[in-house]
Amino acid sequence: MKPMIIFLFALTDMAVHAQEPPNFVIIYADDLGYTQTSVSMMKDKPELAHKLHQTPNLEKLAQQGMRFSNAYCPSPVCTSSRASIQHGKTTARVGCISIHDVMMNKKQIDLGNNLSIAEMIKEADKGYVTAFFGKGCSPMRWFKDHGYDVTDFNHKTPNGNGHGDWWEPTNKTPIPADDPKRVFSLAKTSADFLEKRAEDKQPFYLMVSHYAVHVRNTSLKSTREKYLKILAEDNGIVGGVPDISKFDKNADEMPKKLQSVCEKANYAAMM
Repeated sequence: MKPMIIFLFALTDMAVHAQEPPNFVIIYADDLGYTQTSVSMMKDKPELAHKLHQTPNLEKLAQQGMRFSNAYCPSPVCTSSRASIQHGKTTARVGCISIHDVMMNKKQIDLGNNLSIAEMIKEADKGYVTAFFGKGCSPMRWFKDHGYDVTDFNHKTPNGNGHGDWWEPTNKTPIPADDPKRVFSLAKTSADFLEKRAEDKQPFYLMVSHYAVHVRNTSLKSTREKYLKILAEDNGIVGGVPDISKFDKNADEMPKKLQSVCEKANYAAMM
């Protein structure tokens, strides 16, 4: 698996006044490589920006803030990276070093023995409201046990959100087609949380943890069509590229030479 990328920012209208606590938002993307967006993570190397993927909102964030081009993911897989980031320790120190960590289970390591970001913030100022929406960290189980006041875990098992392929993994309830990888419902849930904080004026820490861009690739049909057209023009494909995924019932109808092109469009649309 590829690394994740984190976008962290403090809402500056609060941060400039030392007597008022700043608000924090972490936007976390699963398996997103640092050259996979239209933002060059190194200002002097514009060629690092992806030539196909269009991420204009991330460009705005980058223009308004800082890019940490010498920052690294704590682990090459998701589970240990998530544990490391939540507890502010290396994977070795936190005791979770891989996905489905056998040694962690043998040593009976309890991640609850470590302070989470939310718990640290609450120790500094009990007035903070802390929230976590999206993909969690399975060894941590319920995030409400780690200092988070608000979560969107509506499943029967802790962090049962999986990779965003199902709304309820236990009975394989599918995610609606108009909410691929739950990107839109996560955005709405997060915006609703921010609106409540604007009303009650309480300082907050919010982590929005996307299931995208982890496999399996899913996207809106309208967005795929845009990228299918771009790729057809770039590759001189007369007649365009059919919008047929390898997961579709009619997958056999997709010419093999166009399968990779279709997947590139699907991935770009998900991005």
